[in-house]
Amino acid sequence: MCSATICDTDRNSCTKDFIGNVWRLNITVSYTSVDLDFQPSVNIKNLCVNCTLATIPRNVPARTKQHRTPPTYRVSYNGAALRVDTNGNIEPSDPTCGIYKDQNWIGPTPSETSNLPGRMEYCTHVYIPIPICIFESTETRAFDIEVIAWVSIASGVPIIMRTLERMNFSNFVRINVKDGSTSCALLR
Repeated sequence: MCSATICDTDRNSCTKDFIGNVWRLNITVSYTSVDLDFQPSVNIKNLCVNCTLATIPRNVPARTKQHRTPPTYRVSYNGAALRVDTNGNIEPSDPTCGIYKDQNWIGPTPSETSNLPGRMEYCTHVYIPIPICIFESTETRAFDIEVIAWVSIASGVPIIMRTLERMNFSNFVRINVKDGSTSCALLR
């Protein structure tokens, strides 16, 4: 399961040439525990995260260019861990290192998103750098975010868990008056 929020660009980018935002995604690995006298040892052996700019067919008005070459963008998690200073502040990250991840997984904790009894989850955050130049010719872009986790119980053989989600992000803020929700924004 993935969910995304926007982080502060100034604190998360130490590269002057990079103009953009860092999106924080919540990665959750969940399972239903069985009735045992002990809590089984769940190990997340490996994590792979890829973010790719998606190409979506769209209706093109007659007055615009029919064959615009869309930009390409792909970034992956290469093992970079987010660091926190002694005051608890996030240290600047380098977007050229790809996607960053929190140093540790949090869990097991009871699931907050499932109504199933005994559902447990481990959570971490990943931080995806997205350059603002992707939004030069359009306000909204879609990204395919693939997450693969290798999970094992005790010393068992890891099971591969995979999810692929398409997320749309915009370079403007829109507040829904009915429920107060906001869309993600890229503001500079």
